[in-house]
Amino acid sequence: MNLNYEKTHDQQYQRNLTECFGKMESLIQEINPIVANCARLTSERQMIETKINELRTETAKRIKEPSDSSAKLLESIYQIVANMDKLLDEIKSKSVGGLILMSLDGTYTSKVNIAVLINSGQTIQTESFHSSQSGYKMGLSFDIHTDERNQKRYLSICFIIFPGEFDAIISWPFVYPITISVMDLTGTKKHIVQSTSRDGQTVPFNRPARNKNSLYRISQFCLIDTLLENGNNYVQDGYIFIQTHADFTASGAHLNSNPRKDTLKIASDPIQNNILSDMLVN
Repeated sequence: MNLNYEKTHDQQYQRNLTECFGKMESLIQEINPIVANCARLTSERQMIETKINELRTETAKRIKEPSDSSAKLLESIYQIVANMDKLLDEIKSKSVGGLILMSLDGTYTSKVNIAVLINSGQTIQTESFHSSQSGYKMGLSFDIHTDERNQKRYLSICFIIFPGEFDAIISWPFVYPITISVMDLTGTKKHIVQSTSRDGQTVPFNRPARNKNSLYRISQFCLIDTLLENGNNYVQDGYIFIQTHADFTASGAHLNSNPRKDTLKIASDPIQNNILSDMLVN
């Protein structure tokens, strides 16, 4: 009895085991394609991730390219402007027939070594410059003025009219406003500006009778401390830059009844009219 039971139990166990193996094989057969699909999906996922990363890189590159192009273009523009400024400075300071001319808008820029001016105690005078090839001959001089009341030091600037070759054919007295500016060397343009005022001072503006007229002096043009103060931008490489502007279009010119031969000469002088193109060619 027990033997028959055991035999029957073993047979049942074998059947169950065989059935389990059969199910396992069936499951394995079903799992294999799933695993294969998983491997394929994994591979595809990796390929997609790679493609996404490539697209991200390409997109970032494409986004950056216009910025880089703009930066390069902006850099080129800055360089062109710098070259134009340099050319303009050369044009302003270039001599024509031995003369130093104001620019076509009536300005001339000079520079002064501020340390030399302060430490030497000497007067520094610019080279003379002309309003045109056949115009007024002018200049500036600089020295240090000390206010005896408070011992503050000031930059003193004098405007000078010299005898010129064409004084006989230009208008006198000199009636055109002169603006003198110590240039702020940043984009804020906080220039220190003073203008000439006749105030009964006719002699400095009359036709020079000797080697030069008496000086038109602005004894307290600006404080030396202002020029040297930290945060201010009036000194570059030890120099200050002073711009002189003569307003030949000012309405005050009607005080002189004679037409301005200086202006007429500029208009009719082919050398003066072609000065810019001649300089560019040279």
